Amino acid sequence: MNYSNVLKTQTRGLPYTMIFFLISMWASGALASTTLGRQDTANAGAQSSQPAETAPVPIPEIVARSQEVSAALRAMEAGLDSDTSIALAGERLPALAREIDARAGETSRILGAQPSLETLRKIEADWLALNASLPAWKRDLQARATRLETDLERLASFVATWEQTLESAKSSGVPQEILDRVEATIALIRRTRERVERRRAHVLTLQSRVFEQEARINETIALIRQTREAAVSRLFFRDSPPLWSASLWTRSMDDLLSEGRESIAAQRMALGEYAGRQTERFILHAVLFLLLVALLYSARRRKETLMQDRTWAEKEPDLKPAMIIFKLPVATALLLSILASTWIYPQAPRALGALLGAVALVPAIIVLRHLVERKMLPLTSALAVFYFIDRLRELAASGLLTSRLLLLAEALGAILFLAWLIKRTRPEETSDAAPNRKWKIITLAARTGLVIFAFVSIANALGYVGLARIIGNAAMGSAYIAVTLYAVLQILYSLVTLALRVRPLVMLGMVRAHEALLFRRAQIALRWVAAFIWVLLTLDLLALREPLFARARSVLGAEFALRAIHVSLGDVVIFILTVWFSFLLSRFLRFALEEEVYARVELARGIPYAVSTMLHYVVLLIGFFLAMAAIGVNLDRFAILAGALGVGIGFGLQNIVNNFVSGLILLFERPVKVGDTVQLGERGGELKRIGLRASIMRTWEGSEVIVPNGGLISEEVINWTLSDQQRRMEMSVGVAYGTDPERVIELLTEVASSHPDVMEDPAPQALFVGFGDSSLDFILRAWTDHFDRWMTIRSELMVGINTALREARISIPFPQRDLHFQSIAPEAGKALLGTMSDSQK
Repeated sequence: MNYSNVLKTQTRGLPYTMIFFLISMWASGALASTTLGRQDTANAGAQSSQPAETAPVPIPEIVARSQEVSAALRAMEAGLDSDTSIALAGERLPALAREIDARAGETSRILGAQPSLETLRKIEADWLALNASLPAWKRDLQARATRLETDLERLASFVATWEQTLESAKSSGVPQEILDRVEATIALIRRTRERVERRRAHVLTLQSRVFEQEARINETIALIRQTREAAVSRLFFRDSPPLWSASLWTRSMDDLLSEGRESIAAQRMALGEYAGRQTERFILHAVLFLLLVALLYSARRRKETLMQDRTWAEKEPDLKPAMIIFKLPVATALLLSILASTWIYPQAPRALGALLGAVALVPAIIVLRHLVERKMLPLTSALAVFYFIDRLRELAASGLLTSRLLLLAEALGAILFLAWLIKRTRPEETSDAAPNRKWKIITLAARTGLVIFAFVSIANALGYVGLARIIGNAAMGSAYIAVTLYAVLQILYSLVTLALRVRPLVMLGMVRAHEALLFRRAQIALRWVAAFIWVLLTLDLLALREPLFARARSVLGAEFALRAIHVSLGDVVIFILTVWFSFLLSRFLRFALEEEVYARVELARGIPYAVSTMLHYVVLLIGFFLAMAAIGVNLDRFAILAGALGVGIGFGLQNIVNNFVSGLILLFERPVKVGDTVQLGERGGELKRIGLRASIMRTWEGSEVIVPNGGLISEEVINWTLSDQQRRMEMSVGVAYGTDPERVIELLTEVASSHPDVMEDPAPQALFVGFGDSSLDFILRAWTDHFDRWMTIRSELMVGINTALREARISIPFPQRDLHFQSIAPEAGKALLGTMSDSQK
């Protein structure tokens, strides 16, 4: 196939599908009215296309009408001078045409050298980006040409009118001054018409050139896609002779050097034209670099202050490597600005991409040498060398033999380096009982890469160049992407660290209280994003992203019908993701309320929990409706369904609805709150949670009881902590007869008053309550505001009472009984006497 020939445009038949949806006589009437309207429009257009008869300006109106025409002509000329979009297109189109010429020649040479799929994807993206500005130019030129054509018709009408006016004035014998004014008006109209005609010719010429360049770009894109389809179809077939074939070496070295010089000259020309056309982009890149340098220098001064905080360093020692980034502001700023070059330089030529890639090596190596472990320095250095060889291979893509030799050299070098890396890491794995997980991954990747590059070398040598290139480029590219993302992650970790330590985030209470937690969550999120980007770009390198995405779209778009409802797998995924995001949003909002609002606003106990719970329900409800709307469910039908569901609820779900409504009452009325100590019948404990249907109570024995919310509303509930945390304790004490009651009351009161957890108001109270069978009975009543410790406090008071009575020599009697025997058997009497005598001895 001769790739230098221009691909002819083929006209493809477009399928037309006629769908008639007529509804009775309404449709017929609509069609008839449409037809009549079109006929009226056509008749009006035919009448308007006929030249209108002009009439001379009446003599008394000549002066006023001439001033009006002069104003209209000045407005036309002002419009010609202020047409910046046409001027911009006229300035940039020649440079764009020259750039297209340079790129077309280089693209033709690349397509003739059996390029890789990755190269084809890049040059297709470049040509598509190059075509991005042409539709706007076409639209502006079309609108401008239409407007100029309207102005010319208007000027022709002016000329005809004022020429008739001149003849009429001459025949009417008007003063010479009026005749001079009419002639001056006619001259001004003709001069303006000449300018408009020249501008129209210029616009039409630009329009033709724009269409011509667009046709060239579209033809080149079609040729690239045809080449890619052919490359994919012969991917597993030999597409080139083996490297030892004599046909590859028939060309002389002078021919190869000449071909290389032509390629470099074409790329240099394309780069020069691009630089002339996009000068402001280079200025923007420089400004971005300087801003990043200034920002990082300022951050470094702030970081030096932060690192003096030894508490922070001891709390998060893993952040120290990330803070090294701020020691390298220039290298970091240069690396970040080059990473942003994809967005700064649209449709950039390959030479600019290779140049920026080569420049990025220097800051990348500097940054990575400070970020990675010393063991990984050879790996990063090797990747830098391979990256440089890749840039050379990209520049030499138009030379088949040169690019194959560079690919073979790169693959063999990778095999040698990976073999050395595996051999180096093996002793460390056997000697270390707990090997580093990172080195496990690196070793596994090295062994996999060894197999891949061995296959690439063999395939390239045998002539399977397309297969070797796509696998080799994907392997190398994925390694570059992984290292780049690692460096970017370290930079982002540093920026997150700084953001959490400076205003405005440091002013937030949740940031101060959960700084380490927020940093870890940000780390996890950034790692997931980096992993997703790596997978996406690796699939792109393997030319699998589009096929996989197309297959995924077809799978997600498959619908299944449930009576009148049609749902696809993609709708289900969207529904799940929307509900999941609602849960995440609710969780974050409740976290923010607890840390920022409730900590600053004094609210009654139970209100924060009620607000958070209701917010949780509202967010989930809104998320549910959004999820239903996202999958295309008609909410009107959903309202009908909800009404039918309400009828079902009224019959079969009464208990559930009762418990749900009771839960809302508990949240708003707050007869019991989370953290209250309650008693339900014989069970008592602390209320841990008020849920949607039921609440959870943890008993004093440690078990958890699920209590329906309706029971907390309809049944009797003892709330020990409804209004406060106070609890009264009662202790019964009995002393021997003959003891002074006033002395006992005094001792009991002193013991209770001396305890630090007993409240002074109400004061402890000791009461003499009666005469028992064996003792004088007293009761000690004391209050404590430490409800959670009342059992312990009561025990301590009992111990204190016993100690105080013992020190006062007041005995605590025990029950005594006197037995009187009426009669007893002789044998039992002898045995009882013997026992008594033994006990006396």
